[in-house]
Amino acid sequence: MSGGCLSPASRIRIAADVHRHSTSDDDSGCVLEEYSWVPSGIKPDMVHMYFACLPEDKIPYVNSAGEEWRTRQLYYQLPPQDSDIGYCGKLSNQEVRELIQFEMGRKRECLGRGIIEQLPYDNKRRHCHKCKGSLSEGNLVINAERFGRDVHWHPQCFVCTECSNLLVDLIYFKHEADVYCGRHHAEQIKPRCAKCDEA
Repeated sequence: MSGGCLSPASRIRIAADVHRHSTSDDDSGCVLEEYSWVPSGIKPDMVHMYFACLPEDKIPYVNSAGEEWRTRQLYYQLPPQDSDIGYCGKLSNQEVRELIQFEMGRKRECLGRGIIEQLPYDNKRRHCHKCKGSLSEGNLVINAERFGRDVHWHPQCFVCTECSNLLVDLIYFKHEADVYCGRHHAEQIKPRCAKCDEA
């Protein structure tokens, strides 16, 4: 694609972590094949702990309602027309340049992926960034690098500030002190056309 924009297929492949190298079960050599997507960088027992925190209909088991939800959310939360000129209506050269600059700036300054971690046993009091509820030592939390090491979310609270949907594949965009899906982050910066759904 021109201007360094990734195609929607490439974006989805990246979002899906097709390499899935992190899902290997160190004890048995088995792969967690029951899921269509798993978070990268964590061991299988933490994958199960993470998914146990989510509503059943959002867990991406292969051939399930959760997998269908994930597929729909990839297209809804990461609209291809927000980053790929091939999905936009007829654009002038100036509009093409603006879209490329817009997308590059968002990726450089706002885009991130949540990281699943287990809170250490260190007697520190922590609270969820979203619900303000306490976070217990040893529990799983989501961290977002763009917010610093001391900001955490319950897994089920890592949602878009605007639409309240779980952030698909833990992909977020930071705007001020909040996390957004790609769609609603773009709308914080530029209005979206109701007819063509372009930002």
